Amino acid sequence: MSVGPAGGPVSFERARGGVEPGQQRRRRGRRGRRRAAAAGALAAALRRYTSLNHLAQAARAVLTNHHQIHQMLADLNRVDFRVVREQAAWACSCGSASTAQRLEADFKVG
Repeated sequence: MSVGPAGGPVSFERARGGVEPGQQRRRRGRRGRRRAAAAGALAAALRRYTSLNHLAQAARAVLTNHHQIHQMLADLNRVDFRVVREQAAWACSCGSASTAQRLEADFKVG
């Protein structure tokens, strides 16, 4: 312990220019916020990976079943793309028929 300017004791840390008690609290607070942010980011990443894994397993189950694939193709061929184009043009206020036709052609490739 050292003697401070008012004659009171000063801790060794403060005497050598160390951290004030208030600064320690602020540092701990920042460290805690950083840890919480890191934990939140990790949790979000785990949720994304879990969702992606669940989706991949469900897709694999469907894509390995030939009956379901043929049924999906039959359902897709029954879609009235003219109505879909009209509704999409109304919803997005775009009159670009070429984009809608290209998407329709891409869907019907299967």
